[in-house]
Amino acid sequence: MAQSSVWNTIAGWLQAKPKRASAAQQTPDGSSSTPSTGAVPFSTRELRAQRREQLFALVREHMIRAGVLSGAYKFKALTLDKTGNHFLVLMDIQTDSVPHDPAHLSGLEAALQKAAKDLLQIEVKYVYWRLLGTTTDKRQPPHNEFAATQPLAHDDADGPNLSETQYAQFR
Repeated sequence: MAQSSVWNTIAGWLQAKPKRASAAQQTPDGSSSTPSTGAVPFSTRELRAQRREQLFALVREHMIRAGVLSGAYKFKALTLDKTGNHFLVLMDIQTDSVPHDPAHLSGLEAALQKAAKDLLQIEVKYVYWRLLGTTTDKRQPPHNEFAATQPLAHDDADGPNLSETQYAQFR
């Protein structure tokens, strides 16, 4: 009998229980004031995360429209308030992917701010730009220009004609 009560308790935990409306959402007659569509209102944390994801998509689309490849920049979006209406964007961008003109960057910033305001009703208060080096692979050593080696003139006709750097144990 003790085993069946344990199994009933575990089964009760696993079954989905309908959530009751809180006292604040109930009308005086006892019915719930939430719509019957089954839509659960977002918490501020979920709403902030959703707006942040929308801003991520907008920044990516905006940079593509500006002609900047996705491998040439990285960015972060930080919320400035708890509701997720105000954001700060930190942009790391390769110097060879955009013109070095500050007016060009401020134009990109203004267009991003306008698009966020018009499309998402989100205010991007600040965009900070950090220009990085070129897009070359940092794991490879820099390519130095080397002078071509000149072959040595050997008196021996039996050995190959090798330069000083190529001469090995052939003889």
